[in-house]
Amino acid sequence: MPERDAATSPETATWSTHAVDADAAVDYWRSVRRQAYVDVAPSPYDRSFSGEISYADYGDFALSVKRASGEKVSRSSTLISRGAEAEYLYALFQSRGTGVVTQAGHSAEVRPGRVVIYASARPFSLDYRDPYEQVVVHLPAERAFADAGLRPSTDLLAVEIPVDGALSSVSAFFQSLAATQTTDPEGAGLLAPYGANLASSLLAYAARTRGVQDLSLLLQRERALAYLRHHLGYPDLDVDRIAVGCHVCPAALCTDCSRAPDKP
Repeated sequence: MPERDAATSPETATWSTHAVDADAAVDYWRSVRRQAYVDVAPSPYDRSFSGEISYADYGDFALSVKRASGEKVSRSSTLISRGAEAEYLYALFQSRGTGVVTQAGHSAEVRPGRVVIYASARPFSLDYRDPYEQVVVHLPAERAFADAGLRPSTDLLAVEIPVDGALSSVSAFFQSLAATQTTDPEGAGLLAPYGANLASSLLAYAARTRGVQDLSLLLQRERALAYLRHHLGYPDLDVDRIAVGCHVCPAALCTDCSRAPDKP
C-alpha cells in the first residue's frame, strides 16, 4: 500500500477481482476481505462473482466502500481463534441492495436508510443475495465503546438503526468522505478528526435508540476523564476547571461521576 503522510493523507488501497482470472476470483476475494476486514468464508451466489473494495485508514478509524455480486460470508469461532487481528466494530451504511446480518442472537436487514453494526470478535454471517454496495466505518472496538461512554456489549450488534434525525448527518458525512477519499486523499485526511468524533457519536446515538442504560452518566464520566488526560499538567486543575471544560456545573459533575458504573 502507498505510504501515508501522517499530517494529512490517509493510507489508501483498492482491490478488485477484475485484477485476477475468473477462476481465482473467490480465493482472491477472501484474501482481500482479510486485508480490509477480517478472515471470513465467502460463498458467492453467482459463478461469475465480482467484487471491489476501496479502503482508507485514518488512524483512529478506517473507511471502505465495498461493491460485490451476491454472496454469503461467515466468520466462525474457528476462524476467530486462528486470527490475531485487533477487535473491530463495523458500521454498515447501505448504498445499494439489501442483505441480512446475523450475530449475537440478532438478525438485521441491511438496506438503504438503515445502519447496522457488527463485531469482528464474535461469529457472524452476512448474506447478500443480489449485487450490493455499502460504506463501512471500521472502529477499534474497545476504544469505540470507551469514546462513546458505553460498556462493551452485544446490545447494538446486528440490529436495525434508522438513519434519520441527527444520524442523517453522520451518514452523509461518511458517505461523502468515502466518495472523495480516493480522488482527494489529502482533503479527506483534513476531515479525519471530525470523522473520529462522529464515529463515537454514532455509537452513542445507536445506544440511545436501543435504550441502553446509564448512557448520560457514562458519557459525562468519559468527557471528564478525557479532559483530565489532556490537562494533567495544569497546576490549577480542580473540579471547577474540569466542570468548565466539560460544560457542566461542579455539583453535577461530582454526582454523575460518582454514580456512573465502573467499567469491567
